[in-house]
Amino acid sequence: MILTRSELAKMDELFDAQELPDTFPDELEFSFLEVLAPTMTLQDYLAMPEQERRKWWINAVPDSVFPLDIPDQETGEPLFMTGFYFEPVCPGILDRVY
Repeated sequence: MILTRSELAKMDELFDAQELPDTFPDELEFSFLEVLAPTMTLQDYLAMPEQERRKWWINAVPDSVFPLDIPDQETGEPLFMTGFYFEPVCPGILDRVY
């Protein structure tokens, strides 16, 4: 996921504050969320109500933040290639977290 410096800071904050929900999506909803996951962005996540956000887990590939040589065209902020990604939350997710 490519993020600006401020988006990267927000994603770090969200990543560190995560907690497992009390309930998990059922099998049908989980399958639907899996379809959405590859294209999910930080903006999509932030636009969701809190109840919907709790259905998602922010994961990251360790040590995978690299600066890009171009700034964001809208803000002028530096851009970074990151290893962050979203996936539907499930009961065994903590067994797979790095």
